[in-house]
Amino acid sequence: MLSIHCFYTILPFWDSTSKVPEARKSTPSVLWLNGKNGSRSSEEFVLESKFHQEFREFVENHYVFTNDEAGITTDYYFSRFDEALAEHNPEYVKQHGIFFTDINLSRFALWFIREKFGEKKLSDKYIVFDPAGGSGNLISSWRRNHIKFKIVSELNPDLLKTIELRLKNDPIQVEQGYCIIPKTHENKGLNFIDKPALEYYSIIEEYLKKEGKYIDKPV
Repeated sequence: MLSIHCFYTILPFWDSTSKVPEARKSTPSVLWLNGKNGSRSSEEFVLESKFHQEFREFVENHYVFTNDEAGITTDYYFSRFDEALAEHNPEYVKQHGIFFTDINLSRFALWFIREKFGEKKLSDKYIVFDPAGGSGNLISSWRRNHIKFKIVSELNPDLLKTIELRLKNDPIQVEQGYCIIPKTHENKGLNFIDKPALEYYSIIEEYLKKEGKYIDKPV
């Protein structure tokens, strides 16, 4: 599980120029990756010191291939997170009740919305909220279609962190804006099943107010 999270932590920065600096003396087990010719850095992650050199050599002698024209972007790799998690630890997926939205089902949902609501932006009339964002396939598929500001939550804090990594490293999503509920630094999810509707609604409203957003349309 740690290796999967490590991969997605460094994914947006892992290119042919990437380097893994020496760990600081004060935090001997903490590493990070510098990419994009040293202009960007990943978040820090923990790795036992005895594996540092092996990890460094692997990262610096490999890179993640992307080709925007062919649709193989960094986001493409994020879209495979669910497959990696289910393949690596199916029991974890089962125990946590994690069900993922297939990317093709996401595309179908977008087609259905266009058929039902037309080409006008859905956000003109509604606030669209995804209460169980998974690994972010449906959210990412919206991009410039219908929805501008994205509002997403998740029951599982592990998946919430993946969604945040995915959104904050996608220039289009950053430009359009988004709110992740709850915040990842709180290290908790938000389960819509175990709360009364009014309480759940008030939690969403409170987080949105902190972003300067208000529920002023039907949800």
